[in-house]
Amino acid sequence: MAKESLYKKLLAVLSEVDRIPKNGHNAHFNYDYVLDADLVDHIRPLMVKHNLLMLPNVEETTQNGNIATAKMRYRFIDPETGDSEDVFFTGQGQDTGDKGYYKAYTGAEKYCLMKTFLVATGDDPERDNDDAPRRKENAKPPPAPKPVEQPKPAAPIGTAPKSANAPKTDDAPTSKDWTAFWTAARALGLDTKAVHAEAAPYFDVPQLKSLNDVPGLTAGGLRAFAKQLKEIVGQATA
Repeated sequence: MAKESLYKKLLAVLSEVDRIPKNGHNAHFNYDYVLDADLVDHIRPLMVKHNLLMLPNVEETTQNGNIATAKMRYRFIDPETGDSEDVFFTGQGQDTGDKGYYKAYTGAEKYCLMKTFLVATGDDPERDNDDAPRRKENAKPPPAPKPVEQPKPAAPIGTAPKSANAPKTDDAPTSKDWTAFWTAARALGLDTKAVHAEAAPYFDVPQLKSLNDVPGLTAGGLRAFAKQLKEIVGQATA
């Protein structure tokens, strides 16, 4: 079987990888994360033990303002047979100086190792992605009891009648609204936890786990929060 030795070595490393502690902490957005150094220190001895190499290569780089993006190729090699397997990951780094690309390289390497060897961290970055509102829309909740109609109070004398052309109440965010929001958040270099850390005080919802838990969230409210995040990141990098 082609590459059988290589795949067995990858599997051997995967079988010995354990959960990595989150020793890093982002004070500004108040969330913990796995340090790249801790991840490498954990996986490198296992790769040496099973005689497995990984060589990085920069495939493509782009710069958009202070955000650098690097598409990386990582080649896993079995030195005994010469067989190899390529995997590709993209990393982003935000920096006002000259460290944007180095952050992008580090991010790509970190997630290459984490996803290739299925390193558990307890995070769920897709909790609030485009599928989340769709799952809520497709769910079939039990029918709600019909509210008891209350008599409407009479309008005070002299009150102008409501116009038929009055603006309608802002609707709940659509899938398109969610996609635009998370695209903007990722462009700012924010992950799910960072967004939730800012959303909790903004929407006054302590211990917020999902933006879908914000009561009465509208598309306009979501756009206003996205604007607030942009201002916060701008102040932090100024």
